[in-house]
Amino acid sequence: MDESEETWDLMIFGDRGVGKSSFRLKVSMEHSNDGFEINPRIEGPVDRRVVIEGRPCVLWIDESLWTSHYALTSERCLGDIAEMIRRYRYFILMYDITSVESFDSIDFHHRFIKEVIQKYPDVNCSGPQPPHEPSTKKLRFLLIGMKSDLTDRRQVSRSQAESLANTLEGCIGFVETSVKQDASQSMHDFIRALRSGSMQRSDRSNTWLKKVFGRLGT
Repeated sequence: MDESEETWDLMIFGDRGVGKSSFRLKVSMEHSNDGFEINPRIEGPVDRRVVIEGRPCVLWIDESLWTSHYALTSERCLGDIAEMIRRYRYFILMYDITSVESFDSIDFHHRFIKEVIQKYPDVNCSGPQPPHEPSTKKLRFLLIGMKSDLTDRRQVSRSQAESLANTLEGCIGFVETSVKQDASQSMHDFIRALRSGSMQRSDRSNTWLKKVFGRLGT
């Protein structure tokens, strides 16, 4: 990897069937450029080189196969997922707008990620900390409602999701999308928000980006 490239590693959490794999594959396809092959292995991390605001970066996107139901029956699964959480810096919590059950599970996923981060303060978002250095690791994630094109089957309203996004610690924004739309746009906006870290609520009406991601840094 070029030393001038930023690396953004993200892990997607959500119940089975919400669209995690489809989202990752769509992002990979939309980010494909001449000279880079699309990796069709959906069971492994998707990495894609992109340019956002004139700055080259690599998106490294993986997904958790863990669900709230499976976690209750497998201690080994819990250990494996906890280890993966320690390795990733940023997260996406994903639900299906046509499934209220998947939306209700967001709090479960959020609590588990938060507990792992608090339990292992030696692993920082920006890398391991020097000995005795206070940890600055913070949970940062994007809430995504998938299958937004299926409006006739909607079970979760935008207002419900926005309310949840405003209450969950570490949530820097909420967006609805689908694999039929420009999935990569949500990733670009997420990275812009993570880079800035200085958006103010009073400025959110100026652009769509500030409206969606205005909570960063508050």
